[in-house]
Amino acid sequence: MRVLLVKPHSWFSAKGVGLPLGLAYLGGELLHADHQVSAIDLMLSKPEEARADLARRFFDFQPDIVGVTCNSHERLAAFEVARWIKSLQDIPVVMGGPHVTFTAEQTLCSVREVDIVVLHEGEHALRDICDSMTNGSSLDDVKGIVFRRNGRILKTQHRPFIADLDLLPMPARHLFEQDKYDLYLPIEDRPKAVHIVSSRGCPYPCFFCSATRMAGGKARMRSAEHVVREVQMVAEDHPSYKWVFFYDDHFTLSKERVMEICERMMQKRLGLNWGCYGRADSLDKELVRAMKAAGCRMISFGVESGSDHVLRLMGKRVNRQAIDKAIDLTKSEGIVARCSFFFGYPGERFVDVFKTLRMISKMGLEKDEVVWSECPVLYPGTILLDKLVRDGFISQDFNWSASPTVRSYKDVPIYVSGFSNVRKTLVRGYLKFFVENRGKPLVASVPEYIVSRLARNRYVEG
Repeated sequence: MRVLLVKPHSWFSAKGVGLPLGLAYLGGELLHADHQVSAIDLMLSKPEEARADLARRFFDFQPDIVGVTCNSHERLAAFEVARWIKSLQDIPVVMGGPHVTFTAEQTLCSVREVDIVVLHEGEHALRDICDSMTNGSSLDDVKGIVFRRNGRILKTQHRPFIADLDLLPMPARHLFEQDKYDLYLPIEDRPKAVHIVSSRGCPYPCFFCSATRMAGGKARMRSAEHVVREVQMVAEDHPSYKWVFFYDDHFTLSKERVMEICERMMQKRLGLNWGCYGRADSLDKELVRAMKAAGCRMISFGVESGSDHVLRLMGKRVNRQAIDKAIDLTKSEGIVARCSFFFGYPGERFVDVFKTLRMISKMGLEKDEVVWSECPVLYPGTILLDKLVRDGFISQDFNWSASPTVRSYKDVPIYVSGFSNVRKTLVRGYLKFFVENRGKPLVASVPEYIVSRLARNRYVEG
């Protein structure tokens, strides 16, 4: 079976993006099963040339089936890719990814050019679909998919999650034009990096995130030996890359495994710096020192808020004290602590906003260590979206396939008494923050930035 894998174009810039690792994993599994594979990342195409680039690859490769990845922010582009494919030839189009996992039936009803949706992990399901089509057997026997037959939408049995990730082939990075990617880590010298996923899933169900449901409610980890083998392969195949970023939802979940990864990386003497996502309550001094010795130079924390009240609203299951301790520990060991924050979360109060500003000021976080963000986007599969639907703020039959934008909190109007006081309060708080940080603003016009988000969302309580 000849399989073409497609990463859709998108509305945001391709600068700073990395290779689509999910498709590389699919490609590795398909090649291992003796299928022929080609892949194209339309993020690397100019928007006006994406369709022509896809058509050129399509006719050069002559696929029997096309697989398209679909995240919520790129869903309309993914649906457009499906339409482009069908305009070239009527062959099966399979779509997978977080967005369609949680909107499978709606997608198949609304986008007739999509024939099959793969739920959750795709490696074994897509392999089995290709095997089924090669052998002429029924799709009913392929677990973990939703498909259309004679106008009906059919869902097969649940497919168990892959228990041993070491059994998956290494991602087929060679299917992509690797020299065209420019993933830079957002720290002062902006080093070019390659990303690796050493585990899947997260056991902490933050209400605004779908990762827990997407990956089965728990973390599954590759062995330290398997992870370091991939790091070594990347270092040998791409000597120009001096940084690795572990793109796991929660790299530091298992102290024992991270300690072993660090030990093996030091034994290999790969000369690489690296970064990861970490969770505040999973770090201690022994672990952070081992990470630093093994080349860790940056840990990214999803802090989200400096208020315990808001952290509880988010379902973070971590408190401000643990966050303060982890960031102090990280910085004391000379590792960059990069922290992200939301403003305007449902139920957030004025006082909570300034607890976050004071937290940043107190910790002495530098410009490159802080990511300001508007309030989280609503994603299918999140507890927060379920709650807003239950409470009647969003229609249960909202059509994700027709909406031109990702559904955001700003679309859910909630009246807030005393909202008019937010501007002067924010400006006053930020000026204090500005002075305490030696006149170095983290973001231009931060008061206006935050005010504009809160004004559009009206979620902050007086």
